[in-house]
Amino acid sequence: MRYFFEINYLPKRASNNLIAAHCISILHGTVSRDKCSSIGVSFPDWNGSDVGQSIAFISKDEDKLLKLSKHFDFRVMEEESVITISELKQVPIEVTEVQYIRNNGIAKLTLAERKRRIERCVLRAKRSGREYQPQHEYKDRSFGLFHKLILISQSSRRSFPLYIEKVEGVKEVKCDFSHYGLGSNQLIMGTVPDLSFDH
Repeated sequence: MRYFFEINYLPKRASNNLIAAHCISILHGTVSRDKCSSIGVSFPDWNGSDVGQSIAFISKDEDKLLKLSKHFDFRVMEEESVITISELKQVPIEVTEVQYIRNNGIAKLTLAERKRRIERCVLRAKRSGREYQPQHEYKDRSFGLFHKLILISQSSRRSFPLYIEKVEGVKEVKCDFSHYGLGSNQLIMGTVPDLSFDH
């Protein structure tokens, strides 16, 4: 049995991706502190332009999920009419499974990331007394629809992108997630219910 609660964003002109990033940051801080990997995120209104106007948190651990839903930052956002928070609900058995995966491969193809990697290679070559020789190897890669959230690192206070892809057609239910509530590789392949139905 799995449970979920949903957060809906109220401001009509606010950035859905910005609010979603803040919600994921709250999750990240909570699960990192508790060393928990059993809470996943789902985006019920995921669409072609952004992650949608809501986010849901899913887990088999009802107590941890309830604790997250009562988080001080969520309650402040609710009091300031930024979000509404639902009660905990049971995930219906017949619902379709999906995966939301953090795809670092997308980041590697951005200009900012390429520049950062080149600077790192130049510095590494300099330290070892060599001259940096760039490799002009280009691999054509394609990705499905993805969205980018900008998060702030709690340790360095620097911003970084979180590229998220939605994978459909998933059959097996898995409940292991990264500290961002996402799948990330062949080892962390957590699935979540597709909550795009009217619940």
